[in-house]
Amino acid sequence: MPDVMPIVAASVALFILLWLASIALYAMPESDDYCVTNRVNSMGLVGMVKSYYLHQMGRLTSLVAIAAPAVVSKVTGVDYVVVYPVILICGMAIFLAVSVYWAGRMWTGLSWPERFLAGAMLCAASFVLAISLREMLYWISGSASYMVPALFVIIILVELVRSAANETVLSTGQIVVLSAIGFLGALANEFTPFWIVALVAGSALYRAFYHPRPQLAGHAAMLTATFIGLAILLLSPGECGPDGGISGGGEDRRFFLDGVVLSVARAGSALHRICDVGLARFRGVVFGLRGAFATEAGGAAAGLDRRARGGGARWSLHRLCHCLFCDGGGSRDARAE
Repeated sequence: MPDVMPIVAASVALFILLWLASIALYAMPESDDYCVTNRVNSMGLVGMVKSYYLHQMGRLTSLVAIAAPAVVSKVTGVDYVVVYPVILICGMAIFLAVSVYWAGRMWTGLSWPERFLAGAMLCAASFVLAISLREMLYWISGSASYMVPALFVIIILVELVRSAANETVLSTGQIVVLSAIGFLGALANEFTPFWIVALVAGSALYRAFYHPRPQLAGHAAMLTATFIGLAILLLSPGECGPDGGISGGGEDRRFFLDGVVLSVARAGSALHRICDVGLARFRGVVFGLRGAFATEAGGAAAGLDRRARGGGARWSLHRLCHCLFCDGGGSRDARAE
């Protein structure tokens, strides 16, 4: 009976997911989808990927995913327009399954109903917070470029955090799989490699200081695989040529540069926030200590007894803790007094 409540709670997320999936029944292919379908029908999957890589873009992972409806339609004989929304709904189901499974990997103490609740809530939150539902859920060219690498990032994040938190060792098989996922994720678009590199580098930095088995060589292998994938994407003939990029003129190279600028800007903003909070806490400590010393000195000058001075010290220690653990509020209190 206790395991029923997580399922009941997950019904809210399931309602949202089913509602979003029902809208996918009205999804229709667009111009890019028909271009890919035409090349799949005339050249085959490998020929289509080769053609795009040589003449337009290097997003190999996304290209294979984009071609899924065309391949299924060609193999089964079912109309492409009918297969298209089915593939989109299957993609949502896969995202839900991955979220549920890796939620269980993150929190191993949860029962399966609780894991389902965590995964369903994560999946529903990811969908409803999307900047564009059309590109995320209802257009295969957008969904393949961003939803697929999002799954890769979830897997890498969970496995690295799980190993670091439990102080376990990543097996050789795990390192190989995570390296392959990083490689495929880097081939999906120009932004995902930055996320993967940040996660792996952060894990390596944490383990170097706090983990009994840092496994820096394994992390270096994951980073190398990710950078190789990024190089293959950016150095494709379609990208480097005069007509490279999705829209021509090296559009993906501009996407890459925009990604670099955006990542640096966000990192700078986060660093500024950290420094600002750290400065506020430091100032709070300084004013707290100043208040503590003033209290002790005043108590001694007035000839207060030991008990009174102890009370003043305890009060000053309370103020100091307030300065340490409140966001700058303690420093203002100390200055005011």
